[in-house]
Amino acid sequence: MIHHDLISMKHIQHAINQLLKDRLVLISLGIYLVLVIVFTVIALFLLRPSDVQIPIRYTGYTDSLVNDFWYERISFIIFAWLQVVTTGLLVISLMRKNYRLIARYIIGFSLLCLLLTAIIFIALTRTITL
Repeated sequence: MIHHDLISMKHIQHAINQLLKDRLVLISLGIYLVLVIVFTVIALFLLRPSDVQIPIRYTGYTDSLVNDFWYERISFIIFAWLQVVTTGLLVISLMRKNYRLIARYIIGFSLLCLLLTAIIFIALTRTITL
């Protein structure tokens, strides 16, 4: 049975009020958003269209790097922004149901995933310059 008022203005206002009450979650989401913006700027700065073929991933089967076109790295930026949007929506949903502790853990896990994404991106970028 589908309810037509699953996402009503009342639910959205309640979720925003719950989010504003928990400053740790609000500050964590703000820091997360700033880090994604910084990652995007750094990633765009490190992309060079002059590099025709660049390593995009490491394969364990042949112990070598797989080469592809430079614009394949934009997928890292897209992944980071999709992660921000889904984490934000999930946290708002959890806050609406008063699951604050789980929302905090979700933000922490998402920050860890962003850190790993940045490390992999920078490692692949440094492989080119060596």
